[in-house]
Amino acid sequence: MKLREVSVKKFKNILDSNPVVIQDDITCLVGKNESGKTAFLHSLYRLNPARPNAKFYYPDQYPAWLEKRDRLQGIDLELQIPISTVFELEDKEIKELENKFGANFLKKNLIKIEKNYKSELVVTFTFDESKIVKHFLSQLNIENEILKESKKFTSFQEIDEWINLLKSSEGEGKEKRISSGAEVEKLKKHFFANKDLNNLVREEILKYFPVIYYYDEYSNLPYSVNIKHILQTDPKQLDDDELTARSLLRLAAAENY
Repeated sequence: MKLREVSVKKFKNILDSNPVVIQDDITCLVGKNESGKTAFLHSLYRLNPARPNAKFYYPDQYPAWLEKRDRLQGIDLELQIPISTVFELEDKEIKELENKFGANFLKKNLIKIEKNYKSELVVTFTFDESKIVKHFLSQLNIENEILKESKKFTSFQEIDEWINLLKSSEGEGKEKRISSGAEVEKLKKHFFANKDLNNLVREEILKYFPVIYYYDEYSNLPYSVNIKHILQTDPKQLDDDELTARSLLRLAAAENY
């Protein structure tokens, strides 16, 4: 996933940054002292922070002079969204997703990811259910004559109705139809794994959601570090300097790879 756009609202001294387009190579924030550059980065970091304790907390981060006014207006401050981003899926990620859900199932390769003051992720994307249905049906191992009945299906609700119809079959070919219904039902249970379609796609997309690191004061990094300790220890057990060194080591390894 590539970060393409960031918007920060009602976070510390930022009321509304408006959309900030992120470049492919380097994006530089320029502004006077106390103009919101650090606040902008702090909000972005909390979208998916490397350290789990970096969370949004509206009593400390919501603009103080707005808090009372917004409360009186009945606004739920915890549901306000301080960070909104747009990510673009890369070609390799799209290919992997299409292997699971079907060719061109996503209507757009842009994914909107936001987080509110309750630290809940809001993920927005659009997909074509009929493409996923087509891909699902292509994996069925049942007789062609029976499979032809699903040719015009565009939703999983239609597949559920078809399963019930097959399992309640009577007359000639009853056993084959009931067996086919059981096969469709089995594949559907495996495919969905107790999730609805939207959450299933959301879960797969978020596998590519990048972890975000925030660095400052590089001059304070330790002169020497215990590499084995840093790489093998749970990140939650490392202090800020050790975590920064760990991130740099992993980035260096990825570059060399």
